[in-house]
Amino acid sequence: QPSCSRAGRMLQLLAIRDTPTPRENILLLAHTVLGRSTLTRIRDVSCSRDQVELIPNLADKTVQVKQLGRNPSFVNDHPLSRGEVEVLRLGDVLSLTADLLHSSYELNLAPPNIKQPGQRTNDAVSAEAAAPRSPDVHRHQHRH
Repeated sequence: QPSCSRAGRMLQLLAIRDTPTPRENILLLAHTVLGRSTLTRIRDVSCSRDQVELIPNLADKTVQVKQLGRNPSFVNDHPLSRGEVEVLRLGDVLSLTADLLHSSYELNLAPPNIKQPGQRTNDAVSAEAAAPRSPDVHRHQHRH
């Protein structure tokens, strides 16, 4: 029986951490558009809010990158023109702006136990299942 964690290895953009305010790694589950945002922590207006389009291919462990923004992004220091498409392979570096120190991500496999949005890791499920439950403990859900 195949292991779910091996079969389900996902791709992530690993933030190259060189800033006083660390950026988040970005899990690539599906078609994604990245640019100037709170997620990337890029504030430079030379970076469009829709700077690049990313389409992961989990079978090949690659990501298709399409340049959307007016100013170039970079794949392994190669500048992309608007509309240009490049393929990221494991270990390749994508930089969203010319400021390579503060906008660069390396394509890697996500750890097998990474927490997906809306899901718990296997470790969290195991720890919760092992904990004794009291009948008077209720879970509260926040409603918006």
